[in-house]
Amino acid sequence: MNGLSEKPGAPDETKILAMADNIARAYPEMESYCNGYSHDSIPWCGLAAADCMATVGVRPPFGSTDTDRFLWARSWADDPNYGVLKVPRLGCVVVLTRSGGGHVTFYESTSGTNYMCRGGNQSDAINLAPFPKSNVVALVWPKSEPIPLPIDPPSTSLPVLRKGSTGPDVVRLQELLPKWIDGDFGTTTESLVKEFQRSEGLEVDGVVGEQTWAALLDEEPPPNTVPVFGTEGPCSWFGGPNDTGVAPDEGLAFITDISQAPHLFLPYQPSGTTGLARRLDPEVFYIACRWDYKRTPRAMLLSRKAIVRAIGTGIEHSAYPADWGPNAGTGRVADLSPGLMEALGIETDDEVEVEFPT
Repeated sequence: MNGLSEKPGAPDETKILAMADNIARAYPEMESYCNGYSHDSIPWCGLAAADCMATVGVRPPFGSTDTDRFLWARSWADDPNYGVLKVPRLGCVVVLTRSGGGHVTFYESTSGTNYMCRGGNQSDAINLAPFPKSNVVALVWPKSEPIPLPIDPPSTSLPVLRKGSTGPDVVRLQELLPKWIDGDFGTTTESLVKEFQRSEGLEVDGVVGEQTWAALLDEEPPPNTVPVFGTEGPCSWFGGPNDTGVAPDEGLAFITDISQAPHLFLPYQPSGTTGLARRLDPEVFYIACRWDYKRTPRAMLLSRKAIVRAIGTGIEHSAYPADWGPNAGTGRVADLSPGLMEALGIETDDEVEVEFPT
Protein backbone atom coordinates (compact mmCIF):
# COMPACT_ATOMS: atom_id res chain seq x y z
CA MET A 1 0.00 0.00 0.00
CA ASN A 2 2.89 2.34 -0.65
CA GLY A 3 1.56 5.83 -1.38
CA LEU A 4 -1.62 5.37 0.68
CA SER A 5 -2.34 8.71 2.34
CA GLU A 6 -4.84 10.49 4.51
CA LYS A 7 -7.65 12.27 2.66
CA PRO A 8 -7.66 16.05 2.89
CA GLY A 9 -10.37 17.58 5.02
CA ALA A 10 -12.97 15.74 7.08
CA PRO A 11 -13.35 12.39 5.23
CA ASP A 12 -11.30 9.45 6.53
CA GLU A 13 -9.29 7.11 4.31
CA THR A 14 -11.17 3.82 4.66
CA LYS A 15 -8.05 1.74 3.93
CA ILE A 16 -6.33 3.24 6.98
CA LEU A 17 -9.35 2.52 9.19
CA ALA A 18 -9.47 -1.02 7.76
CA MET A 19 -6.04 -1.70 9.27
CA ALA A 20 -7.64 -1.70 12.72
CA ASP A 21 -10.28 -4.17 11.51
CA ASN A 22 -7.57 -6.47 10.14
CA ILE A 23 -5.73 -6.47 13.47
CA ALA A 24 -8.95 -7.18 15.40
CA ARG A 25 -9.75 -10.14 13.13
CA ALA A 26 -6.30 -11.62 13.71
CA TYR A 27 -6.32 -10.94 17.47
CA PRO A 28 -9.92 -10.76 18.79
CA GLU A 29 -8.74 -9.77 22.27
CA MET A 30 -7.58 -6.48 20.71
CA GLU A 31 -10.98 -5.66 19.16
CA SER A 32 -12.07 -3.08 21.74
CA TYR A 33 -8.72 -1.29 21.46
CA CYS A 34 -8.87 -1.36 17.65
CA ASN A 35 -12.42 0.02 17.69
CA GLY A 36 -11.01 3.10 19.39
CA TYR A 37 -9.16 3.96 16.18
CA SER A 38 -11.96 5.93 14.49
CA HIS A 39 -10.32 8.71 12.45
CA ASP A 40 -7.16 8.87 10.33
CA SER A 41 -6.28 12.13 12.08
CA ILE A 42 -5.15 9.92 14.99
CA PRO A 43 -1.42 9.12 14.55
CA TRP A 44 -1.28 5.84 12.66
CA CYS A 45 2.38 4.80 12.31
CA GLY A 46 1.88 2.16 15.03
CA LEU A 47 -1.38 1.08 13.40
CA ALA A 48 0.37 0.52 10.06
CA ALA A 49 3.20 -1.41 11.72
CA ALA A 50 0.73 -3.56 13.68
CA ASP A 51 -1.30 -4.22 10.50
CA CYS A 52 1.85 -5.49 8.76
CA MET A 53 2.67 -7.76 11.71
CA ALA A 54 -0.88 -9.10 12.03
CA THR A 55 -0.98 -9.85 8.31
CA VAL A 56 2.03 -12.18 8.61
CA GLY A 57 0.90 -13.74 11.90
CA VAL A 58 3.15 -11.81 14.31
CA ARG A 59 1.52 -10.38 17.43
CA PRO A 60 1.96 -6.60 17.78
CA PRO A 61 2.60 -5.08 21.21
CA PHE A 62 -0.46 -5.34 23.42
CA GLY A 63 0.28 -4.94 27.10
CA SER A 64 -1.92 -4.01 30.02
CA THR A 65 -1.90 -0.22 29.51
CA ASP A 66 -2.28 2.09 26.51
CA THR A 67 1.43 2.92 26.56
CA ASP A 68 2.19 -0.82 26.26
CA ARG A 69 0.11 -1.14 23.06
CA PHE A 70 0.95 -0.78 19.39
CA LEU A 71 -0.45 2.75 18.76
CA TRP A 72 2.15 4.02 21.26
CA ALA A 73 5.42 4.00 19.29
CA ARG A 74 7.65 3.37 22.29
CA SER A 75 5.74 0.15 23.10
CA TRP A 76 7.55 -1.52 20.20
CA ALA A 77 10.91 -0.93 21.91
CA ASP A 78 9.71 -2.23 25.28
CA ASP A 79 7.54 -5.21 24.31
CA PRO A 80 8.99 -8.48 25.70
CA ASN A 81 8.07 -10.35 22.52
CA TYR A 82 10.53 -8.26 20.49
CA GLY A 83 14.32 -8.48 20.79
CA VAL A 84 16.70 -5.53 20.42
CA LEU A 85 19.20 -5.59 17.52
CA LYS A 86 22.59 -3.92 17.59
CA VAL A 87 22.60 -3.26 13.85
CA PRO A 88 19.70 -2.88 11.40
CA ARG A 89 18.39 -5.86 9.44
CA LEU A 90 16.18 -5.54 6.39
CA GLY A 91 12.59 -5.13 7.55
CA CYS A 92 13.38 -4.63 11.23
CA VAL A 93 11.19 -2.31 13.29
CA VAL A 94 12.77 1.09 13.90
CA VAL A 95 11.54 3.04 16.92
CA LEU A 96 12.40 6.74 16.83
CA THR A 97 11.89 10.03 18.55
CA ARG A 98 10.67 12.90 16.40
CA SER A 99 9.00 16.28 16.77
CA GLY A 100 5.65 15.85 18.48
CA GLY A 101 6.33 12.38 19.87
CA GLY A 102 7.59 8.96 18.82
CA HIS A 103 7.49 7.11 15.52
CA VAL A 104 7.68 3.48 14.42
CA THR A 105 8.60 2.31 10.92
CA PHE A 106 10.54 -0.39 9.01
CA TYR A 107 14.20 -0.31 7.95
CA GLU A 108 15.17 -0.68 4.27
CA SER A 109 18.67 0.78 3.86
CA THR A 110 21.28 3.21 5.17
CA SER A 111 22.15 6.53 3.54
CA GLY A 112 24.97 8.36 5.30
CA THR A 113 23.77 9.35 8.76
CA ASN A 114 20.17 8.40 7.97
CA TYR A 115 18.19 5.18 7.96
CA MET A 116 15.84 4.91 4.99
CA CYS A 117 12.57 3.56 6.38
CA ARG A 118 9.19 2.68 4.93
CA GLY A 119 6.18 3.11 7.15
CA GLY A 120 2.84 4.75 7.76
CA ASN A 121 2.02 8.32 8.77
CA GLN A 122 5.24 9.61 7.21
CA SER A 123 4.05 13.01 5.97
CA ASP A 124 0.52 11.56 6.33
CA ALA A 125 1.27 8.68 3.94
CA ILE A 126 2.99 5.32 3.52
CA ASN A 127 6.33 6.00 1.86
CA LEU A 128 10.10 5.68 2.09
CA ALA A 129 11.70 8.46 4.13
CA PRO A 130 15.05 9.25 5.80
CA PHE A 131 15.39 9.37 9.59
CA PRO A 132 18.57 10.40 11.46
CA LYS A 133 20.31 7.54 13.23
CA SER A 134 20.66 9.83 16.23
CA ASN A 135 16.87 9.72 16.67
CA VAL A 136 16.73 5.92 16.96
CA VAL A 137 15.43 4.60 20.27
CA ALA A 138 15.72 0.92 19.32
CA LEU A 139 15.93 -1.52 16.42
CA VAL A 140 13.78 -4.55 17.19
CA TRP A 141 12.74 -7.87 15.68
CA PRO A 142 9.99 -10.31 16.79
CA LYS A 143 11.52 -13.09 18.87
CA SER A 144 9.21 -15.63 17.22
CA GLU A 145 10.85 -15.12 13.81
CA PRO A 146 14.38 -15.88 12.54
CA ILE A 147 16.57 -12.78 12.29
CA PRO A 148 17.74 -11.98 8.72
CA LEU A 149 21.44 -11.87 7.94
CA PRO A 150 23.14 -8.49 8.46
CA ILE A 151 23.22 -6.10 5.52
CA ASP A 152 26.81 -5.15 6.34
CA PRO A 153 29.67 -7.33 5.05
CA PRO A 154 30.59 -10.13 7.47
CA SER A 155 33.32 -9.44 10.00
CA THR A 156 35.65 -11.88 8.24
CA SER A 157 35.77 -9.60 5.18
CA LEU A 158 36.57 -6.39 7.06
CA PRO A 159 40.10 -5.09 7.69
CA VAL A 160 41.80 -4.64 11.04
CA LEU A 161 41.52 -0.99 12.07
CA ARG A 162 43.53 0.91 14.66
CA LYS A 163 44.45 4.46 15.57
CA GLY A 164 45.69 6.19 12.39
CA SER A 165 43.40 4.22 10.01
CA THR A 166 41.24 6.24 7.60
CA GLY A 167 38.67 5.67 4.90
CA PRO A 168 35.20 4.15 4.36
CA ASP A 169 35.76 1.21 6.73
CA VAL A 170 36.48 3.67 9.53
CA VAL A 171 33.24 5.47 8.66
CA ARG A 172 31.40 2.12 8.90
CA LEU A 173 33.00 1.54 12.30
CA GLN A 174 32.04 5.02 13.51
CA GLU A 175 28.46 4.53 12.31
CA LEU A 176 28.23 1.43 14.52
CA LEU A 177 29.70 3.26 17.50
CA PRO A 178 27.51 6.22 16.61
CA LYS A 179 28.98 9.19 18.44
CA TRP A 180 31.66 10.49 16.12
CA ILE A 181 31.80 10.16 12.31
CA ASP A 182 34.67 11.74 10.38
CA GLY A 183 36.46 8.81 8.69
CA ASP A 184 39.54 9.30 10.85
CA PHE A 185 40.46 6.74 13.53
CA GLY A 186 41.78 9.16 16.12
CA THR A 187 41.91 9.37 19.89
CA THR A 188 38.13 9.78 20.28
CA THR A 189 37.34 6.72 18.15
CA GLU A 190 39.99 4.69 19.97
CA SER A 191 38.38 5.59 23.32
CA LEU A 192 34.93 4.59 22.01
CA VAL A 193 36.30 1.28 20.72
CA LYS A 194 37.88 0.52 24.11
CA GLU A 195 34.64 1.40 25.88
CA PHE A 196 32.75 -0.98 23.58
CA GLN A 197 35.31 -3.78 24.01
CA ARG A 198 35.11 -3.44 27.77
CA SER A 199 31.31 -3.68 27.73
CA GLU A 200 31.47 -6.82 25.56
CA GLY A 201 34.12 -8.64 27.57
CA LEU A 202 36.66 -8.43 24.74
CA GLU A 203 40.35 -7.66 24.99
CA VAL A 204 40.53 -3.89 25.55
CA ASP A 205 43.25 -2.90 23.08
CA GLY A 206 41.50 -0.29 20.91
CA VAL A 207 42.16 -2.42 17.81
CA VAL A 208 39.15 -3.45 15.72
CA GLY A 209 39.83 -7.00 14.59
CA GLU A 210 37.54 -9.93 13.83
CA GLN A 211 36.30 -10.32 17.41
CA THR A 212 35.35 -6.65 17.76
CA TRP A 213 33.81 -6.47 14.28
CA ALA A 214 31.70 -9.55 15.07
CA ALA A 215 30.41 -7.96 18.28
CA LEU A 216 29.69 -4.64 16.52
CA LEU A 217 27.77 -6.42 13.74
CA ASP A 218 25.87 -8.61 16.22
CA GLU A 219 27.31 -11.76 14.65
CA GLU A 220 28.15 -15.00 16.38
CA PRO A 221 31.74 -14.57 17.61
CA PRO A 222 34.52 -16.51 15.90
CA PRO A 223 34.89 -20.11 17.12
CA ASN A 224 38.09 -19.43 19.04
CA THR A 225 36.41 -16.99 21.45
CA VAL A 226 37.42 -17.90 25.01
CA PRO A 227 34.57 -17.48 27.54
CA VAL A 228 35.40 -15.15 30.41
CA PHE A 229 33.22 -17.17 32.78
CA GLY A 230 32.41 -20.87 32.94
CA THR A 231 31.00 -23.34 35.44
CA GLU A 232 29.58 -26.85 35.58
CA GLY A 233 27.38 -28.69 38.07
CA PRO A 234 23.82 -29.16 39.37
CA CYS A 235 21.13 -26.57 38.77
CA SER A 236 17.67 -25.57 39.94
CA TRP A 237 15.04 -23.05 38.81
CA PHE A 238 13.97 -19.59 40.01
CA GLY A 239 11.83 -16.60 39.18
CA GLY A 240 8.28 -15.93 38.10
CA PRO A 241 4.91 -15.80 39.87
CA ASN A 242 5.20 -19.39 41.15
CA ASP A 243 8.60 -19.05 42.80
CA THR A 244 7.52 -18.94 46.44
CA GLY A 245 11.12 -19.52 47.46
CA VAL A 246 11.75 -15.79 47.01
CA ALA A 247 9.96 -13.05 48.92
CA PRO A 248 7.15 -11.14 47.17
CA ASP A 249 9.28 -7.99 47.28
CA GLU A 250 12.62 -9.61 46.40
CA GLY A 251 14.66 -7.86 43.73
CA LEU A 252 17.47 -8.93 41.41
CA ALA A 253 21.20 -8.42 41.93
CA PHE A 254 22.11 -6.26 38.93
CA ILE A 255 18.72 -5.35 37.43
CA THR A 256 16.97 -2.64 39.43
CA ASP A 257 14.42 -1.46 36.85
CA ILE A 258 12.39 -3.22 34.16
CA SER A 259 13.66 -0.74 31.54
CA GLN A 260 17.16 -2.25 31.85
CA ALA A 261 15.96 -5.59 30.43
CA PRO A 262 12.24 -5.39 29.46
CA HIS A 263 12.47 -8.66 27.52
CA LEU A 264 12.91 -10.59 30.79
CA PHE A 265 9.68 -9.56 32.46
CA LEU A 266 5.96 -10.18 32.39
CA PRO A 267 3.89 -7.19 31.18
CA TYR A 268 2.18 -7.05 34.59
CA GLN A 269 3.20 -7.32 38.24
CA PRO A 270 1.89 -10.62 39.68
CA SER A 271 -0.81 -10.18 42.31
CA GLY A 272 0.49 -9.81 45.86
CA THR A 273 4.07 -9.06 44.76
CA THR A 274 6.20 -5.96 44.26
CA GLY A 275 9.65 -7.39 43.48
CA LEU A 276 11.31 -8.04 40.13
CA ALA A 277 12.17 -11.69 40.90
CA ARG A 278 8.52 -12.73 40.90
CA ARG A 279 7.86 -10.62 37.78
CA LEU A 280 10.37 -12.53 35.64
CA ASP A 281 8.66 -14.24 32.71
CA PRO A 282 9.16 -17.97 33.39
CA GLU A 283 8.99 -18.76 29.66
CA VAL A 284 11.96 -16.52 28.77
CA PHE A 285 15.36 -18.24 28.82
CA TYR A 286 17.31 -16.62 31.67
CA ILE A 287 19.95 -17.75 34.16
CA ALA A 288 21.57 -16.83 37.47
CA CYS A 289 25.16 -17.78 38.29
CA ARG A 290 27.72 -16.63 40.82
CA TRP A 291 29.21 -14.15 38.36
CA ASP A 292 32.58 -12.54 39.04
CA TYR A 293 31.73 -8.87 38.53
CA LYS A 294 35.41 -8.05 37.94
CA ARG A 295 35.47 -10.34 34.91
CA THR A 296 31.82 -10.00 33.93
CA PRO A 297 30.74 -6.44 34.81
CA ARG A 298 27.05 -5.75 35.20
CA ALA A 299 26.94 -3.88 31.88
CA MET A 300 28.36 -6.95 30.13
CA LEU A 301 25.83 -9.26 31.78
CA LEU A 302 23.03 -7.06 30.47
CA SER A 303 24.39 -6.95 26.92
CA ARG A 304 25.32 -10.57 26.11
CA LYS A 305 23.96 -14.09 26.55
CA ALA A 306 25.31 -17.24 28.14
CA ILE A 307 25.30 -20.72 26.60
CA VAL A 308 23.71 -23.38 28.81
CA ARG A 309 24.25 -27.06 27.95
CA ALA A 310 22.40 -29.90 29.65
CA ILE A 311 25.03 -32.58 30.18
CA GLY A 312 22.50 -35.41 30.36
CA THR A 313 20.46 -34.52 27.25
CA GLY A 314 23.13 -32.79 25.18
CA ILE A 315 20.71 -29.93 24.43
CA GLU A 316 21.98 -26.35 24.62
CA HIS A 317 20.33 -22.92 24.48
CA SER A 318 21.40 -19.32 24.98
CA ALA A 319 20.04 -17.48 28.02
CA TYR A 320 19.99 -13.95 29.42
CA PRO A 321 21.86 -13.37 32.70
CA ALA A 322 19.19 -12.16 35.13
CA ASP A 323 20.54 -12.48 38.67
CA TRP A 324 23.44 -13.54 40.90
CA GLY A 325 23.16 -16.95 42.59
CA PRO A 326 22.49 -19.56 43.79
CA ASN A 327 24.04 -19.48 47.26
CA ALA A 328 27.10 -21.72 47.36
CA GLY A 329 25.56 -23.60 50.28
CA THR A 330 23.00 -25.17 47.94
CA GLY A 331 25.72 -27.10 46.11
CA ARG A 332 24.31 -25.86 42.80
CA VAL A 333 26.11 -23.72 40.24
CA ALA A 334 23.16 -22.14 38.41
CA ASP A 335 19.48 -21.31 38.63
CA LEU A 336 17.53 -21.37 35.36
CA SER A 337 14.12 -20.19 34.26
CA PRO A 338 11.40 -22.88 34.23
CA GLY A 339 11.06 -22.47 30.47
CA LEU A 340 14.77 -23.01 29.93
CA MET A 341 14.83 -26.13 32.11
CA GLU A 342 11.92 -27.58 30.14
CA ALA A 343 13.61 -26.79 26.82
CA LEU A 344 16.82 -28.47 28.01
CA GLY A 345 14.87 -31.54 29.12
CA ILE A 346 16.18 -31.41 32.70
CA GLU A 347 14.95 -31.23 36.29
CA THR A 348 16.28 -29.82 39.55
CA ASP A 349 19.79 -31.09 40.40
CA ASP A 350 20.51 -32.26 36.86
CA GLU A 351 23.90 -31.01 35.67
CA VAL A 352 24.56 -28.17 33.26
CA GLU A 353 27.59 -26.48 31.76
CA VAL A 354 27.54 -22.69 31.47
CA GLU A 355 29.78 -20.43 29.35
CA PHE A 356 29.63 -16.63 29.19
CA PRO A 357 29.62 -14.67 27.01
CA THR A 358 28.51 -16.55 23.91
